[in-house]
Amino acid sequence: MKICNIDDTADDIIDDTADDTIDDTIDDTADDTADDTIDDTWIYEFNKLEKSYDEYYKNSPSSVDAIIFFMNQNNEIERIRKEQLSVKNSIIDKSLIINMITQNKNLNKETYKLHSILKYNFTLEPTEVNSIFNTQNNHAEYLSLLNGITDIVIHNTIYNFHDLNAVFIFMKKINCKQNSYTKKNKILIKKTRKRLKRNPA
Repeated sequence: MKICNIDDTADDIIDDTADDTIDDTIDDTADDTADDTIDDTWIYEFNKLEKSYDEYYKNSPSSVDAIIFFMNQNNEIERIRKEQLSVKNSIIDKSLIINMITQNKNLNKETYKLHSILKYNFTLEPTEVNSIFNTQNNHAEYLSLLNGITDIVIHNTIYNFHDLNAVFIFMKKINCKQNSYTKKNKILIKKTRKRLKRNPA
């Protein structure tokens, strides 16, 4: 019958216990590392997804199209010109409008004057995007007639729809001959009134 050495048995037990402890430590460390990797990936994916939605958030456009319509005396459009207007702090300064009107008052040796100004500001909310596919949607609610030449407020718009915003400027042709004739008549009337006052009947 073989007699076991107690010291040897104790050493084996200690070695086995140490090996198990080391293995557990390695496993725990691996699990912690895996958890950290998963957390980083989740944050990255979330940021990536969040960035993809930036195009559907509302913000202020940096510029809008200015569409200039040149009309004859019968209000028929004869020519269209497209330019850009800068937007700062959601406002188009009226000085830009005045300059644009001044620069476009003469075209092909014809003289034009301002007839009217309209603004189209697409202010649809992100939660209402699906409604634009509804044929009954009233887009006229985004169109407004401006009262004279003033600063134009451009409200925040969904990024993907910035290009829809626009200012429409209508210029109407002036009949220079008729205006000249009218001015002459006014001068003649004034002179006649002065003569009548000096020489009453």
